[in-house]
Amino acid sequence: NPEQEELLTALIDALVQLMKISFPPGGSHADYLQELLKNMAIAEHAWLQYSQNKKSISIDPELARLMELAMQTAENRVLDSLLRLTRDRLLRTSFRLSRTMQHWKKRVQSQSGVWPLVRQIMVGSFEGDRMRLAFAESAYKSEVTRLGKVVHFLLQRPQGMSDSSLPM
Repeated sequence: NPEQEELLTALIDALVQLMKISFPPGGSHADYLQELLKNMAIAEHAWLQYSQNKKSISIDPELARLMELAMQTAENRVLDSLLRLTRDRLLRTSFRLSRTMQHWKKRVQSQSGVWPLVRQIMVGSFEGDRMRLAFAESAYKSEVTRLGKVVHFLLQRPQGMSDSSLPM
C-alpha cells in the first residue's frame, strides 16, 4: 500500500534526522534542546501515525525494534539535555544568590559597630537588612539543594555503564 509505505518512510526519515542531531563541544544546551524538540515533534507525529496503523503495516520486526530504540534514545537525549540545562541555570542562580547573601551579610555585620543612638534611629533599616539576609540565605540553601539533586541524578547511570561514557 503506497500510503503505508509513505507513512513508514516519513517515520524513518524523521528518526534519522533526529539521530543526526548531536551536541557540539562547548555548545549551548538550550540551542541543542530546541533543535531536539523541533525534530522530536516531527518524529512523535510520525510515530503516532505509525502506531495507529501498525496492524495494517507489514514491517520487519528488527526494523520495528530499531525504530523503537531510536525513539527511546531521542527521549533520553531530551531528558538529559533538560537536566543539563537545569543544572546550568541552577549554577547561575546559586552564584547570584551567593553574592547577594555576601552583600547582605557584610551590611548586617557592619551595623554591629554603629553607635546605639544611630542604631535606634535606623532600626527599621537594620531589621530590613537582616530580613533580606535571611531571605537570601534561605533561597541560596534551597537552590544549592536543588542543584545537588540534579547533579546527583546526572551522575547516576545504568549498571555496567562506565564513567567514560557519560557526557559532561
